[in-house]
Amino acid sequence: MRLLLTALFVLTTARPGPWLGRETVHFCIDPSMEQHRSIVTTAFWRWKDLISLPAGETQNCNAPRTITYRLAKNMSGPALAFAPAPMFSEPLAGDVLLDTWGAWDRQAEWTLAYLLHETGHAFGLEESCMEEDLTCPHTISPYKLFPSQREQRWMRGAYDGIWN
Repeated sequence: MRLLLTALFVLTTARPGPWLGRETVHFCIDPSMEQHRSIVTTAFWRWKDLISLPAGETQNCNAPRTITYRLAKNMSGPALAFAPAPMFSEPLAGDVLLDTWGAWDRQAEWTLAYLLHETGHAFGLEESCMEEDLTCPHTISPYKLFPSQREQRWMRGAYDGIWN
């Protein structure tokens, strides 16, 4: 069963790198998320450092190829990420949202857990059914702090063409 699930994960996620091209992918911290700056940057670089795609911070949260982190009202859950272009169109492509009702300011470890999960989606990974994956919605936890080996392989394969 585990082998079948692993095969399905690879087959459904092994596609060309979502942020097409080698242009810089930026991240932007909306003023609503400024108090969480260190957590946001940790989540972004934790994923980005797996690949050679150029990246950096920008102040223009509406620029193309930008993962924007912001708080949003009236969401259907605590957090949401939009897939990157071309899977989702700009200006929301790749953006990460946290619902304003969350106690993000009092629970930094959970804020990081949700941002790590959603940033994985912003880089193009889909929801995973494998419990060790950060992108598994059923096991979001402040004790899972790094992408799994499977997620790391996907990132290197999708962005750098290294499928080992």
